[in-house]
Amino acid sequence: MDKVFAALLITLGLFMFSCTATKKNYSPSNKYDRLTLLKDYNLLREILEHKHPSLYWYTSKDSMDMYFEKYKSAINDSMTEQQFAWKVLAPLVNKIKCGHTSVSFSKDYSKWMANKKIPSFPLFMKIWNDSMFVMVNLNRKDSIIKRGTLITSVNGLSASELSQKMFDYLPQDGNATSNNYIRMSANFPYYHRNIYGLSKTYMVSYIDSTGIANTTSIPLYTPTIDSVKKPRTARPPRSVTPKVSRRSGYRSLTIDSSGTFAVMTLHTFSKGRLRQFFRQSFKTLEKKEINNLVLDIRYNGGGKVGLSTLLTRYLTRKPFRVADSLYAVSKNLKPYTKYITGKFFN
Repeated sequence: MDKVFAALLITLGLFMFSCTATKKNYSPSNKYDRLTLLKDYNLLREILEHKHPSLYWYTSKDSMDMYFEKYKSAINDSMTEQQFAWKVLAPLVNKIKCGHTSVSFSKDYSKWMANKKIPSFPLFMKIWNDSMFVMVNLNRKDSIIKRGTLITSVNGLSASELSQKMFDYLPQDGNATSNNYIRMSANFPYYHRNIYGLSKTYMVSYIDSTGIANTTSIPLYTPTIDSVKKPRTARPPRSVTPKVSRRSGYRSLTIDSSGTFAVMTLHTFSKGRLRQFFRQSFKTLEKKEINNLVLDIRYNGGGKVGLSTLLTRYLTRKPFRVADSLYAVSKNLKPYTKYITGKFFN
């Protein structure tokens, strides 16, 4: 079988299902015939049904069977890698509701895309619930839609309508959607391009600086190709960001001017020397006799469970359960329940 895509990545101690294009002259416009796609799709289904540990946790077997057939029927013609990924695989994997199961492109596609600028929806936006604010407008000569502009709709679709549509293509843990707001805010043009396609122009409704609602047409961002080879110049010395500054981007502790409470912000449980940070932070709170702590993890993308468990140990002296059970793929391992006692800070 001609394996086509690096389609599914399961990071639950299983394996990577990797179907990669091996053609020397790779092009994203290459199409794969329907029978080849169906073989890959059937293999994917077989792997999920036999190996995925939480396939039916949030979606019943009857419903998953229905989704498997639904997206299989969507393979009614030849497709490019991008079409297969976004029209078939992404919405299928979304139904599993497992944040560790997602769709990615082949290595050949990733190499082809490296450092390329392609036509795109022009606005990077911070998006959540029913709000969208412009962070970057790729059309730099646009004097109307600037950083900070409140966008009320794109092509007639509000922020909530856009979000709900995009959520159907993105992985998520259970019914939690907070992490997908982070994904969309990080690269809104990417998701809009792949889910809605490209248009020559976009009708954008916004609130201007005087608070008045307006609508304008903005063009597709089309990167210019500089055909004139510029002479090479010496690169300026690379600025070195102090490690302390970088770490503050991962975590921070701020004590309110009243001295009655503090805010601990954690954007990750992977970086920032969190063990040392927790130890120093709680020593500071104890020394200053601050008993009220606000924990801000709204934009935390996760990380090492040991570090999140360590934080919990600082927050309570009572025993707590990390997980009801951890089922390993191996039949030789029994379900496992673990209790940990917090002992640092109350």
